[in-house]
Amino acid sequence: WVTGADFDWEMIELARQRAEQAGVGGWVTHEVVNATALPYEDGRFDSCRSERLFQHVAAPEPVLAEMVRVTQSGGQVVIADADWTSASIDMSDLDLDMRLRRLKATRTSINGTAGRQLYRLFRQAGLEEITYDFAPLVLTDYKMMRLVFGLDHAETLMLNEGAVTQVELDGWHEKLRQADQNGMFFAYVLGIVVAGRKP
Repeated sequence: WVTGADFDWEMIELARQRAEQAGVGGWVTHEVVNATALPYEDGRFDSCRSERLFQHVAAPEPVLAEMVRVTQSGGQVVIADADWTSASIDMSDLDLDMRLRRLKATRTSINGTAGRQLYRLFRQAGLEEITYDFAPLVLTDYKMMRLVFGLDHAETLMLNEGAVTQVELDGWHEKLRQADQNGMFFAYVLGIVVAGRKP
């Protein structure tokens, strides 16, 4: 994790408690460090993984370089992240769908296309035996989708910039709420998992 003034230290404490409850507290630790300057020696770990981090990183190359550096030769580096341009909601207004998708990928995430970049980044980092897989997140609950997609923030941006009208949004909300009530609501976003071996 990258340190920050607004970091929620309660998350670390909660993670520690859950590790204890799971019976792994003796060998699991949680630390707050700078992802671009990990305080570990070269080859410290058997493997290294990251999940949904790179979409929050403007410059992913130094973060991946640090992950590779602290992984031992022959070890695996595994990263899972989203490509927010793949986010889609079953709706009749395709133009609005595309506007929301574009905004989510370019404005509400620091690096909203992180998932699609991983294969190239792994190749550039010199990793070998690279594999990839897709992990779709399917949402059939409207409220959960709004939370996962961060739509409150996205819609506020669109309104402020004139990219959508309140009338458009109100009509869209009503259609999606109706679909949800009828058990017809459907949305998804693709996650991509890429793994590679350090030479």
